[in-house]
Amino acid sequence: MDQILIIDGDPKFCAQLDIYLRTQNMSLTAIHKGQRALTLVKEENPQLIIFDTVLPDTNGFEILHTIRAWSDLPIIILTSRDDEVDKVLGLEMGADDYLIKPFPFRELVARIRAILRRSLISKRSTGFTPGTNQRTLCVGSTRLDTGSRAVTVNNLPIHLTSAEFSILETLMRSAGEIVPREKIAELSLGRMDSEESCLNVHMSNLRKKMGEMSTIKTVRGIGYMYILPEVKQVGTAQKTG
Repeated sequence: MDQILIIDGDPKFCAQLDIYLRTQNMSLTAIHKGQRALTLVKEENPQLIIFDTVLPDTNGFEILHTIRAWSDLPIIILTSRDDEVDKVLGLEMGADDYLIKPFPFRELVARIRAILRRSLISKRSTGFTPGTNQRTLCVGSTRLDTGSRAVTVNNLPIHLTSAEFSILETLMRSAGEIVPREKIAELSLGRMDSEESCLNVHMSNLRKKMGEMSTIKTVRGIGYMYILPEVKQVGTAQKTG
């Protein structure tokens, strides 16, 4: 049973969600104040966290910032406003996805399952030859381990969110080829659409974390491509006398 933690100031909403999630084989732990959230996250060790950006005792974005400082647990944020600023801010701070209240519970469940399913997606074969073993992808100076979900660039570890890891994996598995935005959205974010703000922010965050070593190229109007490193041919120099 999937263990979900929700931080939301509306007890009635949480109770209704709890009933629904139980029908979907998911267990929900609810907390209504942000100050206890950090302790509970460590105690409960959930598989995924959901929280409202507006809490009675604190700002939800502060909770997000604090959690992301020490954990890469998948996070879905909820907002009551269809505000582009809130969406972008949440994603830039490390949220994996967001939903605007009110929303059908079945849509939330679909988002949860998509995020939790990402670890299974990494086991799919897409024709890319791993660098050292069946769970490791190596392209240039970037190494991605699908088992531990660890990434190193130029032998230095970088810490990615679930969404960022999945996007990078999708691109590396098709290194040297253009991957359409729609395919990245479906495989990496669990979306059937390529919503501009969501994918753009995740991609921007990923590039920043990879720094100057980032080799992700934007193909305008189509998608993105992970550029293969140049293959240098070494020949034998001939002496002339």
